Amino acid sequence: MRGKGWILGILGGLAGLALPAAAQDGTEGGKERLLRTEVVTVRGRRPLKEIGIQRTRFDSAALRGNVALSMADVLTFHSSIFVKSYGRATLATVAFRGTSPSHTQVTWNGMRINNPMLGMTDFSMIPAFFIDEASLLHGTSSVDEAGGGLGGAVRLGTGPAGTEGVGLQYVQGIGSFRTFDEFLRLTYGARRWQVSTRAVCASSPNDYKYRNRDKKENIYDEEMNIVGQYYPTERNRSGAYRDIHVLQEAYYTAENGDRVGLRGWYLNSNRELPMLTTEYGDETEFENRQREQTFRGVVSWERRREGWKAEANGGYLYTRMAYDYKRDVGNGTMAAMTRSRSRVQTLYGRARGEYYGGRKWLFALDLSAHQHWVESA
Repeated sequence: MRGKGWILGILGGLAGLALPAAAQDGTEGGKERLLRTEVVTVRGRRPLKEIGIQRTRFDSAALRGNVALSMADVLTFHSSIFVKSYGRATLATVAFRGTSPSHTQVTWNGMRINNPMLGMTDFSMIPAFFIDEASLLHGTSSVDEAGGGLGGAVRLGTGPAGTEGVGLQYVQGIGSFRTFDEFLRLTYGARRWQVSTRAVCASSPNDYKYRNRDKKENIYDEEMNIVGQYYPTERNRSGAYRDIHVLQEAYYTAENGDRVGLRGWYLNSNRELPMLTTEYGDETEFENRQREQTFRGVVSWERRREGWKAEANGGYLYTRMAYDYKRDVGNGTMAAMTRSRSRVQTLYGRARGEYYGGRKWLFALDLSAHQHWVESA
């Protein structure tokens, strides 16, 4: 009898363990299980200035998930807008809702960085390592940030690290075809000061062998009759690039709570444009190169008090671009087929004010101005 008791106890324990598993699929003893809960009410409060605004914000994980990404890659992986890219270190543009890239406004700390000649922005020139805040304004929601964005606007910004003492971060990436990525950040934080220096250097000769399936080479017999064809193995020697970025930031918070910020971004890019795979000429007889030097600087002042806020920003942008297409004329001398030079200077100013008249009233005033000087030859 004692042995039967042990057996019944073990079977009872196994049945008890099986009951939760059966309850997981909503059944108990072969019958449906119904659970009643209390009514749950979820409420959210939206700022008055956000009413009617369609905005997509990117969290820090999207911007810092891969330090080697550009903003073109971040927008491709974490948004629904269309990003047209020709590969790494090549032109990458963004378009909303079927509009053209020139209908997309891009701002950096409030200043528009669209090229005034082309109307668009190359997102491959914006490393995600330099961006702390990013958001998309869809359609007419972009009017709050910048005019002219029929499709929408991409808002980019930088901010203080919020650390104390001295900090150092260095990341290096090594890839195939002698591709190197270097990322460096130095920070200093105190009670009143926040200083940060960031640098990025990306380079690659893009020198590699590949089988060109866009060409066919003929095989001839002794009588010069075609007896066969094959895809040639070629070596790519065009498409080399070297991009250098340096971003300097300094923030100061006064005793009365006012905050002053200074941001400066310098870019030096030297890129070769790759040749077509259907080009039958020797790559050493061509040179297709684009160079760019850009400086962006923004100074900001912000004051917050009970019930109101005021800000003022000023910025300067300088861009110099050079494009050269050269060919060997036959004696080893490279002659310029196309030689293009352009220089753009932009002055930017903006003043904003907000006054909250209780919980139901908000008064806002926003004035901004951009002045461009463009030289093209």
